[in-house]
Amino acid sequence: MQGITAVVGKDVVIINGTILSAYADADAIKFEPQGPIAQMKISKDGNSIYAMQYNGIAAKLTLRLIRGSLDDQTLNGLLQQWVGDPASFVLMSGSYVKRVGDGKGNVTNEVYQIAGGVFEAIPGGVSNMDGSIESAVTTYTLLFRNDARLMQ
Repeated sequence: MQGITAVVGKDVVIINGTILSAYADADAIKFEPQGPIAQMKISKDGNSIYAMQYNGIAAKLTLRLIRGSLDDQTLNGLLQQWVGDPASFVLMSGSYVKRVGDGKGNVTNEVYQIAGGVFEAIPGGVSNMDGSIESAVTTYTLLFRNDARLMQ
């Protein structure tokens, strides 16, 4: 019996219509749902109560980009708009596409549609005298409302 094969690579993040490509190293893209989407309680006589947990559709998108790249400059421009006037900021939207192949040339795209995006924090920096690559990486953390996870 042959097992299932998953070949991954060339994932894509699109923010406000811009395809990001200046990914650094390690976990360059990390998409994390921020909690459960349901709550259940069983009460007297085995009665069941279910509730949607809407905070569970929120997601954090962490991007490790090459410092000073066009993608870094683009996100920094959006960040400055957010910091400068949050009330007039146009919330970010886009998608995260995870590509999975089966080893036979067939690819399934796992698409997270994201909207309502803002910046969680201002990116930091580091200067390492031993030559650490972290000096050349800018890490952005963005918060989104995750509208859907689709398989195409």
